Amino acid sequence: MKTLAALARPQDAAPIVALADDADSDGQLALTRARAFAEPLLADHALDTGENALAHADGVAQVLSSIGAAPAMQAAAYLVYAADWLQRPEEVVSKAFGPSYASLVELT
Repeated sequence: MKTLAALARPQDAAPIVALADDADSDGQLALTRARAFAEPLLADHALDTGENALAHADGVAQVLSSIGAAPAMQAAAYLVYAADWLQRPEEVVSKAFGPSYASLVELT
């Protein structure tokens, strides 16, 4: 009988999960940076529903975290919402976070 500890070994994880685990410290830094970047853009804006945009982005990041999404995915959520208040979002996000995050902003 396998135990949960045995199942949690990195070699047993799917390749995408292993990649996310390897990049976790970079992802955590990206998450911290993304929230700091998005905060001044979102804090004073409301979505069409009336909900504060920053509170909504925080909620999305929290939901992603609760289902095990990598910190980099949570960071992307902040950037996608912040993009609505940028004049050239792909360019700005690319310069600040790199082309992979910019492509997420462009495609959403």
